[in-house]
Amino acid sequence: MFAKPNGKLWPHKEKTAFRGLLYSSQSCHYWAGIGWRVLFAELQFEVSGLQKLIYTKKGVPLILKYFFINEMLCNDNLLLCYYIDLAYKAAVEELSQKQHSNIRIKDLPNMNMSIERVLGKVRISDVDYLKMLGAKVCYLKLRQKKVNLSIKLLFELAGAIEGYHIVVLPESIKIELITWYNSLT
Repeated sequence: MFAKPNGKLWPHKEKTAFRGLLYSSQSCHYWAGIGWRVLFAELQFEVSGLQKLIYTKKGVPLILKYFFINEMLCNDNLLLCYYIDLAYKAAVEELSQKQHSNIRIKDLPNMNMSIERVLGKVRISDVDYLKMLGAKVCYLKLRQKKVNLSIKLLFELAGAIEGYHIVVLPESIKIELITWYNSLT
């Protein structure tokens, strides 16, 4: 699932399905730190000189929990495997904490209060129901209330349900959603 620039570690051409380490098909490599382990993992990554991924939204830079993997780390298989394990354990811990807490839709990736309110107007008011319906059904319910919705909202819903920030949503999901979206018009 993971890859080095030369493709020798774990060659795979798609983004991973879990939030630990991400490999982009454009040969960009990003690291995700996802409880108390997250703080430790982030400190370890920053001390190692890994830079955080910064996504600009409406001109405002957002610092994500993803780290760019530098060439030095790619060449050190032992350290890379240690960091993979560290990120994975942090992700598992955070997922466990989230499952035991009562999270709101606005707390999911890509979601905010305004999207939570709009979803509430179509009677989608909790995370479990959102996940049960899926991105496409939620989008159709929203479309019944408001005609001019963008494909970006569909990506945001899918990312929220799958646990991805819209920037790192897997290409396979994006392609499926684009095809489905185009069939609506």
